[in-house]
Order: sequence, then C-alpha cells, then structure tokens
Amino acid sequence: AVLLLFLRWPGWVGLPLSILLLRYGVDAGLSPLLRYEYGWGKLQITDVTIIGPALAEEIPGAIEALTLGYGSVLVGMVLMRLVGGREGALNFPPLGPAQDDHYYRKGFQASYLLFGFGIFLYAVALLFAGRGLSLTEIASTRAAFTNQEAYGSVLFNYAWLIKDSAQVGAIGMLLFAYRIRKHIRLAWLANFVYLGIQPLFGGRTAIVVGGLALGVAYHYGIRKLKPLSMVLVMIPVMIGLVYVAMVRHGHTSIQSAAIVSLTQMASNRAMEEVAFSLKNFPKRTEYFNGTTLIGGISHALPGLKAGDNLWLSLEERYLKQRTAQGIGGQTMSTTSENYMNFGMPGVIVLGGLLGLLFGTVYEWQRKRPNDPIALLIASLMITVFIIAIYKKMAIRISDIPMQILLPSAFIVAWAEGRAFVVKLGMIFASVLLGLAAFKLSDVSYMKYISFIALILLYVYAILLVIRKRTPPQGARRAACS
Repeated sequence: AVLLLFLRWPGWVGLPLSILLLRYGVDAGLSPLLRYEYGWGKLQITDVTIIGPALAEEIPGAIEALTLGYGSVLVGMVLMRLVGGREGALNFPPLGPAQDDHYYRKGFQASYLLFGFGIFLYAVALLFAGRGLSLTEIASTRAAFTNQEAYGSVLFNYAWLIKDSAQVGAIGMLLFAYRIRKHIRLAWLANFVYLGIQPLFGGRTAIVVGGLALGVAYHYGIRKLKPLSMVLVMIPVMIGLVYVAMVRHGHTSIQSAAIVSLTQMASNRAMEEVAFSLKNFPKRTEYFNGTTLIGGISHALPGLKAGDNLWLSLEERYLKQRTAQGIGGQTMSTTSENYMNFGMPGVIVLGGLLGLLFGTVYEWQRKRPNDPIALLIASLMITVFIIAIYKKMAIRISDIPMQILLPSAFIVAWAEGRAFVVKLGMIFASVLLGLAAFKLSDVSYMKYISFIALILLYVYAILLVIRKRTPPQGARRAACS
C-alpha cells in the first residue's frame, strides 16, 4: 500500500488503491488479531443481539469473502485504468480554450455561495437535533443520529441530506482562490470551519475523509505537498480525532482518549458480519435479493421509501422487532451486505462495479488535469470511496448526486455565465423538489412527478459537468473586440 503512493502508475489512483489495501488489512487482519489474540475491542452489546463473535472455523471463510470483496473493487479500478490508458479509449470531452481569471472569479463566487448555504443547513440541522442540549451533549450523545423528534421533521431531513454542499463550496473556494491569487486565507478558513464543526455531528470519520479530500485537492491542484507538510497538515486532524474521542466517551486525558480510539479500531466487526452472513445465508434464511441496496440508493430521491436498510431488516427477521433508533441502527460492512443480498456472485460483481465507478471518475480527472471542477469532483469522491468500500455502500453512492454532482454543476453553470434561471435555479430547484417529495409523500402522482424532475436535473448536471469547457461570455466578447 505504501509503495503504491510512490509509483507513477496508475497515477494518483495509487492513493485510493492504497486506501483500499489498508482497509482490507484492518478488516481481515488487524482488527481480528487485536480482538481474538489480545482481547481488545470486544463487540458491543447492541451488536451481539444479532451478530456474535466468529468461531475459529468460520474465520478462513470470512477472510476469503473479504479478499474477494476488496479484490473485486481493486480489479475494477485497475481495469478502468488499463482501458483508459489505451489510445482512443474513454475519450472524455477535452477542455476547451484556457479559462481566464473571469471564469475563476465566478467559480470562486459560486463556491462561496455554496459554502454559506451549506453552513446555514448545518445550523438548521443543529437547531433541530440539539434542541435543549449543550454543544458537549450534542457531540457526546450523537444527537444528529439519535434524536427521533428531529428525524420527524421534513426540514431537518432535507438539511441533513444536502448540508455537505458546504464541503463542496469550501474546497472549490480553495481551488479557485489560488487561481485568481485572492481570498486564499478566506478559503482556508472556510475549510477549517467545515472540519471544525464535524465533531458536533458524529465526526471522526468526517474529519478523516474531509481532511483527506482537502489534502488531495491541494496536492494535485495547487502545490505538491512535501512529507513534512503532510505531517503538519495531519496534526490538526489528529487533534480533532482525539477531541472527538474525549467528548464522546467522557475522557479528560489525551492518553485515555487515544486508547479509546485504538480500541474502537480493534472493534471493527467486518469479520464477524461476514462470518454471520456465510453461516446464515441462504442456509437458514433467504437472501434479501437487493431490497436493502435499493433502500439505500433510493436516498438520492428524497421522500422515496423503497425499503429498509440492512440492520432494520435483520432486526425484523431475528428479533421480530425494531430496537434501532435514529437513522436505522448499526452500519454493516459492504462485503456482508452484498453477500446477504446476492451471495458470493453479489460480492464479486457489485465490488467490481464499485471499482469501475470510482475508476471512471479518477480516469476522467486524469485526462483533464487542468480542470478545477474535475479535481473538485474526484477529491470529493474520495470521501465516498473511503467509506463505501467497507460499509454503507448503497447509501454513500446515493449521496453522490445530491451532495457532489448538483453542487459541482452549480459552480460550472455560475462560472460559465449561464442564464440566471440555471445559476440559481439548479440549487433551489433541488431544494424545492426534495421538499415536495417529502411533503407530498401521500400524494403519489405529485410525488413521482417531483422524482422524475429531480432525475432529469441529475442528468442535466452530469451533462453540464462532463461537457467541453468554453470560455465565459465576457472572455469571448473580449477576444472578438
């Protein structure tokens, strides 16, 4: 994994590949070793209601399934790199004439608006989830995930769904600020504000993936980071992680918080989940046949209830009741969920498709190295990739259209000087359509009209992002004169 970071082939895709291998090493090696050999990270009480410790004879089969799951993702990504590297293959629309400062200034403006809009949505979510609680209580109780009253509010649900447009805006501000050589400090402040509020919303994973996306955008879009610089960048990230651990578990010393963090890493239960899947499906119960995956992906259309998530479905089958609170209980590993739906073919095929998806995005960015929008999307896709490869695959993929695609397309529309309706209409149309889907959940024909309109908006956003870039109107007029 470390060697991949220093190899030129396959370009910067070596970073997600190294993340993939490190994640596999934790799931199939480090966590089971710490738990069964040294007694660290025992399974939580909420887990063992359904999933217990793996037996010795179950571990080899679980390792084999994890190897196939992670290996299929790796094969998909490498295959896309090999195909994309051939002459004439995957000829994405090239960049148009070089964008000028006017284009970058407009891109910065759009990113600034997105950041402000996203922070406003975070404030709305905080208002609903933390009503009557102090900031410390909000963080320690994970109120944003467990407050049933908040999840009964349409406004909270939609604010939670698109709040991460703040991250798109913050990283976009940074990429455009360095191109216009203005507002650089403001852009850095926006990124640190975004990372700084994550502890209030559950946050260690968000801090890690957010910091990683920021580092990718800076390293490949602005200036190559030296090893010492990387260490300096990681210091505030690690401080944030320790702070979250201290607040979450009521510890007052850095040493005890660090021990808690290491113990929780050892508590990774991918091995047990996969062993449980192999033991029970389909011998004792039938496959879910894609219902839990459809339920996760349907989150891309707010208000569409196409099925429960995997944990709720397991509770209904094994406990005959639902004990999970908030958004639906424990998250399950990607390999185990794919197996519970389609067996070993699902592990291989769905893993390969996941690798092809991310491989396509990274190959697209590699062929457009001077396009800030391509780098913005690729760096944000890291935040999806690093989670989807090991848990919540369907839900994380459903986040791409609303949280990454639409905000990025809005920046493109604004920077290219498109019509006023397109500039502001894209983001507000998504808000109104999403709210309509929630509000009209009992009026089927109106609800599905809003779903169709939102799908068309996604398609338009894709075409806008991948199309050939042209100079803005002002630059064309200047060139003609």
